[in-house]
Amino acid sequence: FCAHFSKINNMSQVNIVNVVMPQSVAQPFNSPIKFEIFFEALQPLKHSITWRIVYIGQASNPVFDQVLEEAEMDCVQPGQMTFEFCGNAPDPSRLPPNDIVGVTAILLTCSYKDTEEFLRIGYYVNVEYDNPEMNEQPPEHPIIDRLVRHILVDKPRVTKFQIDWDEQSNVMDQHQQQ
Repeated sequence: FCAHFSKINNMSQVNIVNVVMPQSVAQPFNSPIKFEIFFEALQPLKHSITWRIVYIGQASNPVFDQVLEEAEMDCVQPGQMTFEFCGNAPDPSRLPPNDIVGVTAILLTCSYKDTEEFLRIGYYVNVEYDNPEMNEQPPEHPIIDRLVRHILVDKPRVTKFQIDWDEQSNVMDQHQQQ
């Protein structure tokens, strides 16, 4: 299952070429979340980039969002790179019980210098029980072992942000003028 990106670029020094979710679309709620990420750095970066997998715990309150995994990497030379990025399942004890079942989202984000987010890819997620009877008559308290997570992998929402890339464009312009 994959979503193809036509080299997402908006004056960025890092282009996402493709993101693949190799696991089945429907997974037990407590299973890990995996991505295969293909990207390219257009030139060496002075600072690292930080990838995060974020589970949205409640749409109206970010305090319930959970960072499932975070990875920092250097891009000291230009070129294409790929890696598998795996995060733990969300911790249900940190989620509002009324928001565990239903629609939410998983975000894959990338930031420069740890804080300057330049890319966000969002996937809608539907969490429901593994049988129709439980979905029609849900238990009073969620039964986590019976929950299934359906990720809408073929319709990601991609958001790009302009950031300061250390004035690298100015440095390149100066070298080209010499």
